Amino acid sequence: ENGISFGFDITRVMFCSGNVTERMRMGRHNMAIDETVVDLYCGVGYYTLPLLVHGRARRVHACEWNPNSIAALRANLQLAGVQDRCEVHEGD
Repeated sequence: ENGISFGFDITRVMFCSGNVTERMRMGRHNMAIDETVVDLYCGVGYYTLPLLVHGRARRVHACEWNPNSIAALRANLQLAGVQDRCEVHEGD
């Protein structure tokens, strides 16, 4: 989607295809060079990845409580090569 690959177990996590235009819009948003973003309930990286890959956010704090989503998020960050710019916060 939008040049970003998402991997996840469809039986364990939700992927909302209805927000595709908003995810694309967020990815087109050019961040300031030192901008840090907090993504609450980040899931598998719906907004985290576009912000890092296309928006060039300096850092994203991705918060999620579902361990299956967290596993997919970590794999997706690595696949996109942006894991060093994202801190994953597990739990509430």
